[in-house]
Amino acid sequence: MSRSFTASLKDSAFNPQENGDCQVRSFYSEAATVLVAGQWVGIDPAGAAFGIGNSVKPLDSAALPMPVGVVLEAKSGGGWVEVLTRGVCAFALVPNGIAAGDVLIPSATAGVPAASAPAAGEIQLGYALVANGTGAPALAPCYVKCE
Repeated sequence: MSRSFTASLKDSAFNPQENGDCQVRSFYSEAATVLVAGQWVGIDPAGAAFGIGNSVKPLDSAALPMPVGVVLEAKSGGGWVEVLTRGVCAFALVPNGIAAGDVLIPSATAGVPAASAPAAGEIQLGYALVANGTGAPALAPCYVKCE
């Protein structure tokens, strides 16, 4: 992937006003939560610093069934964080072994989705835009649809 293509994907994720298909929202991250850019996050039902539904932490299928999107910046120690909830994200964490076009769903690994054919009623986070065969979760372009 060329640098200019990657940069344009990142720019579109950070500038939703210039790309009508992207949506970025601000959420609060509790002091004890450490977020890494590219992690998938969900509503933290225990986070009430700014009212229920305003706090996020890394998404996992067991504890956080309410996905929000992909964190656009690293954050530790609490504070507001930008989350891409819809559109192309150039650097979302994806699992090893996915193919371009795979559907991403919540997994047991916090912040990293799984690739699967979703069962009826299962939450879909988005789609992988490239394959990942690195042997570990990696940052890769994805289409996010967590609205």
